[in-house]
Amino acid sequence: MKRNYGGVPVDMTHNWGKPPLSCLPCRQKKRRCDRNQPCWNCAQRGISCEYPEQNGDGRHERTVPLESNNVNTNRPAVGTAPLPEGSTRNVQMLDRIQRLEAAVFNQASRALEGGSTDPQLDGVDMEQHTDEGPVASRFASFSSHPPSVSTPFISADEASRHLPPIGEARMLFDHFALTMQPTIGILHIPSTRDLMEETYQGILSGGTPDRARLILLFGAFAGSALSSTPNLLQELNSSQTQATSAYKTYMRLSVSLLQGLEPIPTSTIALAAMANLSHFVNNDDGYSMEGHLIRARCYWMARTMEIHKLDTPRRRAERKANGFDMVEVEVQRRVWWSLVASDWLSSFSGGIQEGAYTYHPNHMCVDYPTYMDDDLSTTEPPHLQPSPAPTPTGYLVYRSKLANLCREAVDAMRPVSQDGQEVCYDVILGLDAKFQDFLEHLPAVFHLDPDSIQQSEALCKERPYIAWQRTMGHISIHTRLCRLHRPYHLKGMTDPKYEYSRRVCVRSAQIVLDLRRSMDESRDTVPVGLRPSRFWVTVQHVALAALTLATDVSFDGAAPDAEVRKAKVLAAYETLERSTEEPCEFREAIKNNLRTLMSTLNKGQSADSNQSQLMMNDSSVFPATDSIYATTGDQTGGSAPWDENWDQLWSEFLAVAPDLDFSQWDQLLDGSDT
Repeated sequence: MKRNYGGVPVDMTHNWGKPPLSCLPCRQKKRRCDRNQPCWNCAQRGISCEYPEQNGDGRHERTVPLESNNVNTNRPAVGTAPLPEGSTRNVQMLDRIQRLEAAVFNQASRALEGGSTDPQLDGVDMEQHTDEGPVASRFASFSSHPPSVSTPFISADEASRHLPPIGEARMLFDHFALTMQPTIGILHIPSTRDLMEETYQGILSGGTPDRARLILLFGAFAGSALSSTPNLLQELNSSQTQATSAYKTYMRLSVSLLQGLEPIPTSTIALAAMANLSHFVNNDDGYSMEGHLIRARCYWMARTMEIHKLDTPRRRAERKANGFDMVEVEVQRRVWWSLVASDWLSSFSGGIQEGAYTYHPNHMCVDYPTYMDDDLSTTEPPHLQPSPAPTPTGYLVYRSKLANLCREAVDAMRPVSQDGQEVCYDVILGLDAKFQDFLEHLPAVFHLDPDSIQQSEALCKERPYIAWQRTMGHISIHTRLCRLHRPYHLKGMTDPKYEYSRRVCVRSAQIVLDLRRSMDESRDTVPVGLRPSRFWVTVQHVALAALTLATDVSFDGAAPDAEVRKAKVLAAYETLERSTEEPCEFREAIKNNLRTLMSTLNKGQSADSNQSQLMMNDSSVFPATDSIYATTGDQTGGSAPWDENWDQLWSEFLAVAPDLDFSQWDQLLDGSDT
């Protein structure tokens, strides 16, 4: 007897005159069926929508029409040919295939239509700057990013749609090489430029870019947006507000790609991308700890690649026998020492990392990067002797050597188990001698005396980044000298033994403030033209220098140069006030830190001396190490009267400050630089 696929004899199959129109689950549960495939009830419940009967052509009467929104009309439907009579299982399989096809191809068609799948990115205009041709709409112009963008777990293909067009990309990368590379020194500019061109060509050819390459490019573009100048914005036909939005977008895209569901494969490109990115991420208020996390990822990838053993005798012999890519090895050295320098410098600059570091010199064998100019030939191994002219990589070497001094200072200080005990003053003097020797042996173009600056004018015109390197280097050095001598600064006013520490503190603080003022004076004349108020580290160093100098003025108001130093303090905080007008993300931190200071001082002024000492020694008045990042909650409502009038603020400060004793000042300074 002939049977169908269900095992039922064909002769016994009932032929109903009018087949039911509702699906089987709706009939069983007595629900109102809309007779689509699948029907609304089944779709909502996630159950299989099946119809018990078919038409003569093998399809059910209510099979979903091709005009339905659930099917891609650009693709032919599957299985429209008639099926053998009674092929129930084939029909059920056909219906399932149609539903699967509708789901898969409909999603694919939406992705190919060029729209963003992230609702937070819908505001990005992909059609601007079409002067580069029809492919320009594949990218997003520099000025088209919305003010706020959230990009959780974005794909590489979708992220690549937010790259700027190639013309803008070239301008941004050239600006990065001019402004940011000289003080970071990680990337090899010629090979990175070639990588950028290859990445764009691959995207335009229909390929999906590598995540590491995208992070590298977005990091460089973010650095350019952060350091944007009027000339750059004019070339890009953009505004400073749009540049800030672009910076935020590029940073969030980079972090999202880095935090993807799949780990990024180990490579030198990935190392360089993460190390370079970590220098910019802390300027964004939304990622206060992100810089540490990115450096940690970079550290573990470097350990996996055994970069910490890069220049052991065995590795050198292997490279000599097998050959090697000189640029790749050089970039690996740059990445490693950038990580090490950031770690050691942070261990001696206040904050949560004060007094502790991660990288131990006995656990690594990596030479300093060479002083080679990136634009020179890379076919031959470079000479290891420093060249007469500083290079971007040369600054990284001196930064690493300064970091090594900071590590030695941390090692020479009291152990954590002896916290609270005073360090022997001879140790401080020995460390000071090392810092002074480091200053003395800097290249002549990095010296601050007028003769050296005049002699280096021609070289600074040829290499405009040298002036910026010199300024940033000395700010970093003198901030550490202030840090070293600060515990003995006020003691030097009454004890001749510590007079040297007081002089070093005051001189270094004045140098930092003078350098900060020179940045504003030369901003429009130096080709680099950076705005230091956009960089959190610079703002922090200037604030601490001003506070150190203000402390000295308040205790020694009768000194012959007291008025001059007081004027420098007021000028410095007027500069910080102008910093709050910049579109930087940490401007509120500047205001909040000063609110905390003046709240404390006003409490001390309004109370009697005993109550003042109790309040000043109370931990609730001096906030924890996060005080610089958030308000303390001292204000009970509205804004304090000193919020807007900075001249009055510092006049009150200088009037109240002499009432504080040495221990209270130490507490105030320790709480402010964390």
